[in-house]
Amino acid sequence: LVVAAPLRAYGILLHANVSFGTSFLRYAVATPLFHRWHHAHPACLPRGVNFAGLLPIWDLLFGTFHCPAAQPSAFGTDAPVPPKFVGQLVFPFRRDW
Repeated sequence: LVVAAPLRAYGILLHANVSFGTSFLRYAVATPLFHRWHHAHPACLPRGVNFAGLLPIWDLLFGTFHCPAAQPSAFGTDAPVPPKFVGQLVFPFRRDW
């Protein structure tokens, strides 16, 4: 509980509509702004970025870090995501996607 509760709260914070994370902090720890770029629409960013859940050092090392001070203009995808839970779990692994 001592470890799980703070990590769960941190996960909720990443999805919160708060406006911090534009300073040097975005290079040290994943912020809501950092995470928003992960969910950016492909028109804003043609490749996947910001895969780290806690420490952006991994994205910095692998070249997938992208976190400008402004947030993306659009989120999500235009792909036909299945409506059912199991279909959504399998969807990223489909060959035609």
